[in-house]
Amino acid sequence: MADFYPEPTLFKGTNPEECEVLVAAIRRHALERGKQHDNEWIALFASTYLIGHALHWYEDLDQSIQNDWSRLRPTLLARFGRRGAPTTVTSGWVRKWAIQTATQSLA
Repeated sequence: MADFYPEPTLFKGTNPEECEVLVAAIRRHALERGKQHDNEWIALFASTYLIGHALHWYEDLDQSIQNDWSRLRPTLLARFGRRGAPTTVTSGWVRKWAIQTATQSLA
């Protein structure tokens, strides 16, 4: 079967969005290969895309996490992904208004 999605890119551990893109790409590739239920295969496959800080972090993990995608995936996201809701950029005046409103309600 020809790959429909692009190959995952190498992940250094420096950008939360890149972490999430990596996880999604790994999932797609596992699905394309019929390996979506093979957590050991997926974990090994994912590890081949880790370099730099992410690779060193991975090498320090317990092997039970390294060898199980169902454990590696949430550990990877907790360490390198965004936590909670996506952040939004707030303009300066909105920030000032929020601070003033909060300060006035405390007075």
